Amino acid sequence: MRKKNIIIKFLIILCLLGVIKGQTFAEQANSEPKSATIKIGRHQDFIRIVFSTTNDYVQNSSVVITGNIIKIDFRSPVVFKLIQKNAEKSILKNSAPIEITGGISIAAKDSSCALTVENLNTIKVLKLTKPARLVVDAYIGRSAKEIPDMKTSSDEPVDVNSVQFNFFMLDAGHGGYDSGIRGKSFAEKDFTLAFAKEFADILAKARKKALLTRKNDQVLSINERIKFVNQKSPDVFISIHVSSGSEFSIYISDKIRHQNEKNISEANMQTSASKQHVNIDIDVIAKAIEQNIRTELGINGINVRYEKLQAPIIARVNAPAFLIELPNPDNFTYDKRITEKIINAILKGLLHSLKG
Repeated sequence: MRKKNIIIKFLIILCLLGVIKGQTFAEQANSEPKSATIKIGRHQDFIRIVFSTTNDYVQNSSVVITGNIIKIDFRSPVVFKLIQKNAEKSILKNSAPIEITGGISIAAKDSSCALTVENLNTIKVLKLTKPARLVVDAYIGRSAKEIPDMKTSSDEPVDVNSVQFNFFMLDAGHGGYDSGIRGKSFAEKDFTLAFAKEFADILAKARKKALLTRKNDQVLSINERIKFVNQKSPDVFISIHVSSGSEFSIYISDKIRHQNEKNISEANMQTSASKQHVNIDIDVIAKAIEQNIRTELGINGINVRYEKLQAPIIARVNAPAFLIELPNPDNFTYDKRITEKIINAILKGLLHSLKG
């Protein structure tokens, strides 16, 4: 009887295993790879590649640049569908690279695809929602003959005391478990904090007030950062991040902000101009920073750009706000002199603050 019970239990276990196995096979059979539709468009100085797929694929994707090759990996099987002008969708299969247009070719394999772009300089990556899209802007580099001679740029530091702003708030991006970009030799959260501290030290030596949103490796949400900034009411706010490539980017909110005496702290109203109704032209400042960085770092092959972006960290703070992405340390060599040159260029840009 005991043997019979054992045999029955054994048969039941086998049946259960069969059911589980059958369900697994059924799930696998019904689980088809998701698709990613690719659109490629040319602009004046860059090529935009847009991948339309599901949000989880977009958020889990990685984009790596090596030489003239951009590799996009969605980390799960995907069917790539290419949309070309005046042509139907074509499915990319594991094969040799296909030329899309002059100087651009694409090859797909399993969960990833690789784009080869002639004369590629750097890239900018955006992960968007509603609808979910992975956007890769590929910037075309200029030849050595086209790069202006920047040897005449001056290393003389700006007189920080001549900068109208007296109270700075510096935001080191990411922190804690949110490491940001991880490179071969750095984590974005550590790099931005080190840069923010160096920036604060330079300001402190000029007797400017400088506060950091975080002073150590801690987690701070976007809302917590915004709340902290608005409680302190700084004269200017700068959020520091790292680019995915060899690029220096300046972002301002696409919502134009005007500062008056209510936005500038009473303790810092030291000039007659600041005691009047003052308009701070952040667009002019961003352009000035862009030009100064181009002068200081352009000779090193750094692509410099600025644009308007509706990012909460700069759109919702009650101060002139800038989000700055520094060149990736894996693609650019930093030392104390270079760091000071970058900070010097930003401060020179802030001299262009009054409107009208």
